[in-house]
Amino acid sequence: AGVHAVATSAVREAVNGADFCRRVARQTGFAVKVLSGAEEARLTIAGVLSSVQTRDLCLIVDIGGGSTELILVRDGLPLHAASIRLGVVHLSESLLHCDPPSQPELLSLRANIRDRFDAALAHDFSSALPALSPSSVHLIGTAGTITTLAAIDLKMTQYDPARITNHCLSRSATVAIFHHLAAMKRKQRTSIAGLEKGREDLVIPGAALLLHLMNRFGFETITVSDGGLLEGILIDAYTQTHNT
Repeated sequence: AGVHAVATSAVREAVNGADFCRRVARQTGFAVKVLSGAEEARLTIAGVLSSVQTRDLCLIVDIGGGSTELILVRDGLPLHAASIRLGVVHLSESLLHCDPPSQPELLSLRANIRDRFDAALAHDFSSALPALSPSSVHLIGTAGTITTLAAIDLKMTQYDPARITNHCLSRSATVAIFHHLAAMKRKQRTSIAGLEKGREDLVIPGAALLLHLMNRFGFETITVSDGGLLEGILIDAYTQTHNT
């Protein structure tokens, strides 16, 4: 029971993150726990694996607003984790200005993702790269970008976590969604079944990011999990409460 206030990479990396936490505590009375990268990875694993059945080795991807998290997991334990400072909000705001996005903008988006993603992989994830083969690794996606793509693929008129979890989203379906949405005006996208209001712009760079990851390693499908960091936080809080 009670309130658990948790902050992740945005506050962790902000120059005024500590000031922000103090202000929240002062105005709300809730102490904010800033998760380390290792804690965030551990809790994300717990949330994802609470709902998705997986092979011994899996790669969990979380495409967020400010960063993309990659976690290589064996038997429920993190082998390697990386936070790539490449997120859908920054990509959308900095690169996509036309409505619908122009072809030069889309080319720039893909080039930006490729260059920055691959550079970060080589720097932060190099020791894990040899293991990332679709034949031995189960690719799992969590959080808003990937669950939104799954909801669009399923043509959901009402979001259903039970249908989202364990949905197999194919690369070909993601390509089709990307091109379909990128050709539409922002207002038209709001009528797409499964597309949550407020993600009309963000889903395009999100799909581009996911496609680059899948293309980079040859993944034809990704298993989607509605469970993620939030569920991991709740599981952890419950476990601590009942073990004391």
